Amino acid sequence: MDSAIQAKHLLDAWNQGDMSRWHTELDRTAALCSVADEVEPAESERRELLDVVAQRMRRRNLESHEIRVCLGFLRHLGAPFVSGRE
Repeated sequence: MDSAIQAKHLLDAWNQGDMSRWHTELDRTAALCSVADEVEPAESERRELLDVVAQRMRRRNLESHEIRVCLGFLRHLGAPFVSGRE
């Protein structure tokens, strides 16, 4: 799975308010980003950003301004799979 698809999964869980799925997707993100497989440099950079965003979101109060910024990064990362306003 690539970072864009995983970012979309995180956004979907967030937008649906499904906190159980949200935490599952955070765990999947950590697993994806920890894999040291051969990927293109651009995908490697996207995974690094996705990992940082997911780590921040896991630690922060979900009502904070920082979460809204993180959601913006997820929208950007998942842009090929995100349509309209999330």
